[in-house]
Amino acid sequence: NSEYGASRFFYTFSLFGVDGKLLEQVSGEASSLPGKETLLSEVSTKTSSRDVDTVRLSLSDAEWAPASQFLEYVFSFPGEPRIEIDDAAKEMRVVGIVRNETTSRIAEARVFVALRDSFGFRVFVSGTILSNLRSFSNKEFTVLIPYDEDLARRVREGAPEVFFYPIL
Repeated sequence: NSEYGASRFFYTFSLFGVDGKLLEQVSGEASSLPGKETLLSEVSTKTSSRDVDTVRLSLSDAEWAPASQFLEYVFSFPGEPRIEIDDAAKEMRVVGIVRNETTSRIAEARVFVALRDSFGFRVFVSGTILSNLRSFSNKEFTVLIPYDEDLARRVREGAPEVFFYPIL
């Protein structure tokens, strides 16, 4: 919605198995700027992705505000973020640089990375938090990815897609 944004809302991912049984719920909190999409991601610590058949998302307690109450954040990625895979050490990460193109300091921001395979399909999402991104400055980021041989094989020739969300 270009007229309103959510300064805060809560979300829950409900994970269901093939039999329809609820396996786990994972929750988080986010914000969404007016006219922008917001990628949501949470880590399941109990349930293997192989056991999940259906995921349902529910949103609650949104705190809506008119667009005039939000600062306009402009940022860029000087250079392409890259996937680094070290099979011997069993480590994967995405590294890159984000640039704050505004006069406003960004106290805290979420950086999400969606890994795409060689066919362009999103196959994994992870993220990190950056703090204190001063105006007109660059900041490096590293998003750690749990090592998995199959995932490493699938994304080796792919590319990361990076999303940047100031925390309001």
